Amino acid sequence: QLTCITPIGTGANVTMAMSVNDQLSLNFPLFTYKLPVVLSTNTLPTTGGGLTITGNNFGSLGSSAITSVKVDGVVCANPTVMIAHTTITCLTAPGVGKDLEIIVTIAEQASITGAGKFSFSPPTVTSVNSGS
Repeated sequence: QLTCITPIGTGANVTMAMSVNDQLSLNFPLFTYKLPVVLSTNTLPTTGGGLTITGNNFGSLGSSAITSVKVDGVVCANPTVMIAHTTITCLTAPGVGKDLEIIVTIAEQASITGAGKFSFSPPTVTSVNSGS
């Protein structure tokens, strides 16, 4: 049995090589990092804007491993890891809705569905015209 510490990373079916007495292993064992997990988001107006997603397993700061971020199936533009492994920001399109599904895909591994939800701000009535 061999125990080792994996480097910080993301992805599935990651290969690694082992060397014992300068002999490299022929069979490269595969391992998989944990899936991304969405825990919470901020609320945005219906005009869209900067979405902040908090969770786990998002990769290192500025990681290029983000495959996509989608809100209710719509791509959230320019996703960036802002705080290593825990916070992503991106730009949402205008929209409406409550408890919309957020799927974060990191290195081809999608977050578990149902874990994180996003809501646009509810409409606000500012005045009523009775019409004469």
